[in-house]
Amino acid sequence: MSWHGDKILIEDMSSSNGTFANGERIDRVLIRPGDEVQLGQAVLSWAEPKLKAFLKYASKGTVVVPPSMLGNMARSTVKIVGVLLATAGLLFIGVWNTEPGRNFLNYLRLQHAVATSDTDEEAFVRSTMVPQLRRALDPTEPVVRNTAVQLAARNEGTFRVEQVAAIWSHVRERWRYVNDPRGREYVAMPRESIQNQYAGDCDDFAVTLAAMVRSIGGEARVVFMEGARGGHAYAEACVREDATTVATKIARFYGRNWAQYARNRQHIAYRSSADCPVWLNLDWNASVPGGDYEPERWAVAAYADGRTEVLAVAPGAQPTPRARRASTATAPQRLSTRRQ
Repeated sequence: MSWHGDKILIEDMSSSNGTFANGERIDRVLIRPGDEVQLGQAVLSWAEPKLKAFLKYASKGTVVVPPSMLGNMARSTVKIVGVLLATAGLLFIGVWNTEPGRNFLNYLRLQHAVATSDTDEEAFVRSTMVPQLRRALDPTEPVVRNTAVQLAARNEGTFRVEQVAAIWSHVRERWRYVNDPRGREYVAMPRESIQNQYAGDCDDFAVTLAAMVRSIGGEARVVFMEGARGGHAYAEACVREDATTVATKIARFYGRNWAQYARNRQHIAYRSSADCPVWLNLDWNASVPGGDYEPERWAVAAYADGRTEVLAVAPGAQPTPRARRASTATAPQRLSTRRQ
């Protein structure tokens, strides 16, 4: 926890049990003193003596939550764990500050990603792309949020698909493709892409869209895949309405231009999941939000909290053997808008 102006920045350092602020699991968020914060199953007590000094000197200082704040755990056990964690932390810092140490820790991270993944492709996404996504999909970054808010305000109100369409159209119309540095999978921070006047490669576009959607209260994920033209990435935004309603609203948003934008494919393409009825396709290769998916050999979704999910692929290419075993419930769908 550290002070940023009159707010407190809380960062979760990849904990297993998670950090929660005002009921939502977070990686990095700004809060005000007194907001509800939960560390795993333990509620953070703002009356904790060790926090009082931190709160008193609001202009500076950082605090790492000590075991004494976790009042619902046995104190003796917590002290032992605290000592072990502190020792491990010091060792980690010592190792991380050396090049061989960083290489070794990256190797361990890769091995863990491989061991806990369902497919080799998911292991690649977890080890290479997820660490970059966790930094990039920050909904509170000022440049990203301010830009997204200005665009979404044209369709003011709570989060809605029209706001997603407004953001997608603005970014897509201005985007210019520029490659990553040679030999590297580099994911630009969304503020970089915006400040570069909307330039970068496909994963930069996807991450920029996902971050902007998250910054106005939406949910988004980035899907990494391999198609006929090689590796690719695109964003999907969650819209919590039935597909027919979403299709109607998108067609109305574009009005007379819908047929022109959608061309001969007057439908929306999307995925569904147990917790989201419409994951709307925001691929930059499409001419509209909800445009067609490209043929896929495999597809892996990555979320801002570090989760990954192997998806059923869009048809048209020969899927990998493991991709064939993905749940068909995650396969892309289409819904016509011709009569909307």
